[in-house]
Amino acid sequence: TGPAGAQGPLGLTGATGATGATGATGAAGAAGADGTNGTDGVSGHVVLSGGTGASSVSTDVFGSFGFTGTNASEGNVLVPVATAGTISQLFVGGLSNDPNAGGGGVQTWTVTVRKNGAATAVTCVISETATSCNDVTHTATFAAGDTISLDVNAGGNPSSTTMGWSVKLQ
Repeated sequence: TGPAGAQGPLGLTGATGATGATGATGAAGAAGADGTNGTDGVSGHVVLSGGTGASSVSTDVFGSFGFTGTNASEGNVLVPVATAGTISQLFVGGLSNDPNAGGGGVQTWTVTVRKNGAATAVTCVISETATSCNDVTHTATFAAGDTISLDVNAGGNPSSTTMGWSVKLQ
């Protein structure tokens, strides 16, 4: 056999072959850095309310939270608090008559939140020609299961009236 000859010209490109099998998945990368925390949301609270309804109050009574009505016996209006928290922001209003509508002397309604049958510091006074009051200063702490009621106390001989009340439990 003789010596090899010179290389010939390059031929045409052939057709593309079939795609090969997919390779194995690589290892997971490192975890990224933690993001920044979002802003705190608004704290939740519950408003407890009640009132005399259509019945007028003309003497010392106890009121309830959660339903309408008053009673001379506190045991008939006690409501258990479902969750622990702090009672604040007593608002009383909607009087159909101011305390002094009948005239003569100083007439008042003193309204006090009660816990387990005892007065708390949460209280306000509706006096003379006023038709509402509030206490946004004092608070009372309640445990789940404590009872809550409202003492509506007549001072002097105030005019018969209807009224509503509310507090914040947070």
